[in-house]
Amino acid sequence: MKLRSITAVRLQERMDEIGVSQDQLAAAIGCTQATISRILTGASQNSRWLPKIAVNLAVNLNWLMGVTDQKIDMVDVDGEQISEDTLAAMRAGVIANRLQRPEQLGSGAGIEDKRLGFRGFPSEETFDPAAQAAELGMVAVRELNLAFGMGATFLDVPVTEQVRYFPREWLRQFTKAAPEHLAWVQGVGDSMAPTLLDSDTLLLDLSKKSLSMSDQIWALAYCGLGMVKRLRPTPDGGLRLLSDNPAVPEETSHDGEVQLIGRVVAFTRKL
Repeated sequence: MKLRSITAVRLQERMDEIGVSQDQLAAAIGCTQATISRILTGASQNSRWLPKIAVNLAVNLNWLMGVTDQKIDMVDVDGEQISEDTLAAMRAGVIANRLQRPEQLGSGAGIEDKRLGFRGFPSEETFDPAAQAAELGMVAVRELNLAFGMGATFLDVPVTEQVRYFPREWLRQFTKAAPEHLAWVQGVGDSMAPTLLDSDTLLLDLSKKSLSMSDQIWALAYCGLGMVKRLRPTPDGGLRLLSDNPAVPEETSHDGEVQLIGRVVAFTRKL
């Protein structure tokens, strides 16, 4: 007797749980009943239809494919279906939303799916964002309510912060610094155009406090002003503050007038 794949077993389990026939599922995702039958018998083990099947059965794809044993009803507290990306963002605390049943614990009760007409039960369970982020390989990075002029801006303003979560490996593309030494800030002005534009969001490596290479871009304080400039040491011990915008004249500082805040290692931009 040939054993069925874990995907076949779990697909049958989910269909039985919410009462969907092969014909209904096939019609919902736009394939033939024979396609569903081949998956259920194990004849087709990596079907291209599996992501659509997971969405229409409102269950996480990783569980359906046997990647994880955690089965999640992909429905929020308002009865709306959510995507895998939305689930990851919810678990990381990036967006404020909750699942109806964050952990599938058992037992036969269906969920609400507007196309197939199923109903489930709300849950008051909430997530611990830090724990869920760690589970997903994400780390906390501060976002400071602080603008650095490209030109210049005054720094004597109250600074607030909030925490955002990002994949650790994604951040390592830009810097090896520990997440607690990183911060997102906003750039204001056009003196660093075309490299950096007005309202770009800048990622600062705050662990960097001294120049190790010429012509890198830094967030700094100079004469009580916060600014973003390209820095180049001079032979006499001074520091040239360069703008990428050729219309903006450079400045030169001496005698420790510049306080380095952090090196700009990445930026994001709204299109």
